[in-house]
Amino acid sequence: MTTARAGGASSGAERPNVVVIITDDQGPWAMGCAGNPEIRTPNLDRLAASGMRFRHFFCASPVCSPARASLLTGRIPSTHGVHDWLKDGNGGTQKPVEYLAGITAYTDVLAAHGYHCGLSGKWHLGDSPRPQKGFTHWYAHQFGGGPYNDAPMIRDGQLIREPGYVTDRITEDALAYLDRHAKVKSGRLGSVGFCWGGARSFMLAAEEPRLRAAVVFYGSAPPPEKLAQVRSPVLGLYGGTDERITARVPEVAEALKKAGKRFEYKIYDGAGHAFFNDTGERYHAEAARDAWTRALAFLRKNLK
Repeated sequence: MTTARAGGASSGAERPNVVVIITDDQGPWAMGCAGNPEIRTPNLDRLAASGMRFRHFFCASPVCSPARASLLTGRIPSTHGVHDWLKDGNGGTQKPVEYLAGITAYTDVLAAHGYHCGLSGKWHLGDSPRPQKGFTHWYAHQFGGGPYNDAPMIRDGQLIREPGYVTDRITEDALAYLDRHAKVKSGRLGSVGFCWGGARSFMLAAEEPRLRAAVVFYGSAPPPEKLAQVRSPVLGLYGGTDERITARVPEVAEALKKAGKRFEYKIYDGAGHAFFNDTGERYHAEAARDAWTRALAFLRKNLK
């Protein structure tokens, strides 16, 4: 099951949107990026490669309801009171029980500060037909599990049977919710890319007129005819031993300088391609820390 929560501040304040994706009862070993040779998880592997993976993130009760309650409230099961899978209290065809009544969730805090919060997927923390914890969009499973096709769901407070494969329906609902709240100010649009995504980020600097900053992690530069079209400032972060990519950087810098374009770059001695990827052997901690600090400073400067 997937739960997506996203918020956009309604007051116009410049605050980030947030999306949280929770997979149900998934062991930490059940991903390709965790070294499992039998499972194929390309999207999770891509997220791990381009972000941060916590290898020592522990759950006091690794069962769906108590784990989700802990993530929402920041409390361990002995304090939030949900200790196991919940058979009863789901509402609808059962007597409703609000298991987290009186306990603040982080979504309550977001909603109190002007965010619109939406849930798509599995709630299973009691009284499922009723939106709780700051959520205004509520597309939830009626229970804690069931058939994958024609699943028992709740939409707009109504108990329904959702045609089709439930994971697809949940994903579609979450994407539709995000599309309805897609408000990005043109003056604060930036891109960050790694490897192929880094090359794409560089290309966006030439193709996307709304872009105000592009960060490139060990991605190749556009062809010469495209460099003259670069509009936004670009920050390049490269590994010194990644000669296939890095050898062309001085030439690119000179061409952009002659064209009056802003291009900053840093080449890290001893670091190779994918030095930011902490799931692989090429991870270079010192280079990764400095590169991320530079990237954040660059974005703050150009997106303010």
